[in-house]
Amino acid sequence: QASLVWTMSKRRKENGGFIGDDVILPELEVKLGNLTKRRVGFLVKGKAPVRDGTKLFSNGKEVGFVSSGSLSPTLGRPIGMAYVKGKFGKIGTVLQAKVRKNLVS
Repeated sequence: QASLVWTMSKRRKENGGFIGDDVILPELEVKLGNLTKRRVGFLVKGKAPVRDGTKLFSNGKEVGFVSSGSLSPTLGRPIGMAYVKGKFGKIGTVLQAKVRKNLVS
């Protein structure tokens, strides 16, 4: 879900033997597009940050939720992380969030 497979050694991927391997190893076999959810990072157009728990939409349908969001002092704009349905986790996908009764991208 978080695309952190690169942090695992080959031995751990093949043999397991770590806490949570019963959950992680089967997920390694699932293709990216077939994941039920995927963690993604995002940028927000505008100045208002999208906060934890905010629902995300694509064409009016709910496709995920924000897990954290804040203003980035380095970028000078809002950023965040979210969990979205697998196919909406591709780079460049534009989603909408409801912030103060307005939909923002």
